[in-house]
Amino acid sequence: MIKNFGALIVLTLLFFSNCQKDKRIRIFEMRYQNLEFEIPVGYGGGAYAMYFEFPELKTNFQNFLDQNGTDIETIGGIFPLSAKITSFDGNKYYYIQDVEIRVCFPSETDCTAQVDGVFYEEDLNGSADNDIPLAAGLQNVKELMMGEYFRLEVVMTVNQGQITPYNQLSRLDMVFEVVE
Repeated sequence: MIKNFGALIVLTLLFFSNCQKDKRIRIFEMRYQNLEFEIPVGYGGGAYAMYFEFPELKTNFQNFLDQNGTDIETIGGIFPLSAKITSFDGNKYYYIQDVEIRVCFPSETDCTAQVDGVFYEEDLNGSADNDIPLAAGLQNVKELMMGEYFRLEVVMTVNQGQITPYNQLSRLDMVFEVVE
């Protein structure tokens, strides 16, 4: 009994010693707002996803540096922070199952080589309202976002057995954090 208790204490200490807080220090945020796209009526759910492409968006990286008086040498990473898809007309996204936001270099024909999206939401199962808050991915997109342009794709899947009930004008707002 005492041996088991001692082993439990050692394992607990090892667990907590390996847990480190995020030591990133935010320098500034990069906001991209009002990226508009329209979900078409009559798109059926199932194996195929809807893709909305923005093949060449300006990063405005140099403007962000200038506005924040930051030296490029101090930047250690650029990470996804927050994102949301919003309906312009207030209609609900109850028919959406999954959402993934992907970014890649504009020279790529699509962003499918990206392992994980920068923002995502999975298994909505009819619970989406007239906006969809997205979780931030973990990857550092510093090399991509320090360039002049990037490619962005919004990938959505519809619940199995449903179809999109109306044309739905939507917008994507997203924020990246630049850290030391």
